[in-house]
Amino acid sequence: MGKDSIPAIDFVVPFVDGSDPVWQAEKQRYLKDYSSDMSDHSDYRYRDWGTLKYFFRGVESCVPWIRKLFFIVSERPQIPEWLDESNPKLEIVLHRDFIPKEYLPTFSSHCIEMNLHRIRGLSEQFVYFNDDVFLIRHVSPDFFFKKGLPCDTAILRPWPYIDVEPDRKPLLAALHCVAAINRNFSKPACMRRYFYKWFSPVMGIRIISTLWLVPAREFTGFTNLHLMNPFLKSTFSEVWEKEGVTLKKACLHRFREPNDVNQYIFQYWQFASGKFIPRPHEVGRSRSIKRENIKDIQRIMANKKYRAIALNDADMPENEFELLRNEINSIFSERFPDKSSFEK
Repeated sequence: MGKDSIPAIDFVVPFVDGSDPVWQAEKQRYLKDYSSDMSDHSDYRYRDWGTLKYFFRGVESCVPWIRKLFFIVSERPQIPEWLDESNPKLEIVLHRDFIPKEYLPTFSSHCIEMNLHRIRGLSEQFVYFNDDVFLIRHVSPDFFFKKGLPCDTAILRPWPYIDVEPDRKPLLAALHCVAAINRNFSKPACMRRYFYKWFSPVMGIRIISTLWLVPAREFTGFTNLHLMNPFLKSTFSEVWEKEGVTLKKACLHRFREPNDVNQYIFQYWQFASGKFIPRPHEVGRSRSIKRENIKDIQRIMANKKYRAIALNDADMPENEFELLRNEINSIFSERFPDKSSFEK
């Protein structure tokens, strides 16, 4: 693919530095008056592993063709000191630049995800990353988009499934996303209309799961990898038009709630509307950062089969966190030893 024919594809990644005392004080101020006992505001959700620079190194090494990288932070003090803001591919985005004022301040990734399409200058085709997802092998543009459509893996399951360590909260969010899809789409009609997408040979043996659920009258769940997700900006606008009440409810929660919807509502919407190109399932791996997973993480990083890895924070004592942080950074440093142009 020649340089001139590369489509405009942007990356979006949000970041929070949980060690910032100003941010901590604001979080505690709002948490003190927060009435919900179901919100997910654990400190480890915001912990900084010091690996962000390897996200940027992975981007420069594996996808030098991207148009822009939109880096989202709540306020300017959250921008890492080592980040070179003069990089022409980097766009710093503050929450107030794109999230409606009525939802601010927010400490919920769900609210950030619901409003990505409002980012000024964002291309129609973009890829969303959490800051714990890292590219580790070269990826071409047509891995993410073909013929203007996101490349993704649509596999039905009897319940929503997310490839992370067991946690009921993301499962509940996925259930609410599935419910929204069933309010707006007829599963039998979707399966008939996009038969060759749902049953593409690239799915391999995983087609069996979808075949088994063909008789079900409604969507029951989808397989989701906690990795990078390609989206059309227009999908967000469409979902807001049809499910604005649902999305607004999630945005009004300052902290993550299990009854919220999250980014998966947009992915499911693309599946149900046929706005995707089938892609193989084996694109990366998710692992929680635990002592017993270190060797497996090293293996995944060395395996040329995988294009990405997600490293999920696990609740652990501070002394163990410090030791594991050093080990994880050592693994990344071996894979990406050189500074990127995003670093000063």
